[in-house]
Amino acid sequence: MFNFKIKAGQPWAEGSVQFEEGFLIDDNQFVEFSKELSLRFGIEIEYMFEFSNKWSVFTEPTYDSYNSVAEIPSAINPSI
Repeated sequence: MFNFKIKAGQPWAEGSVQFEEGFLIDDNQFVEFSKELSLRFGIEIEYMFEFSNKWSVFTEPTYDSYNSVAEIPSAINPSI
């Protein structure tokens, strides 16, 4: 017996990047991306075992998208 659920959402997401020491020319090695509304959708598939209604296995493959732009405050170190 299989159960299927369609799932969708629009969560708020944000991100950041920590560069290795010396990668950027100045001392700021951290870039932060703004909080953006993203898109998410997927499907949950559950298989109920025939020997028991209490045991099941499920998986939930999901597509999640986040798109944002940030300015790097300094140039990349050319020696790296």
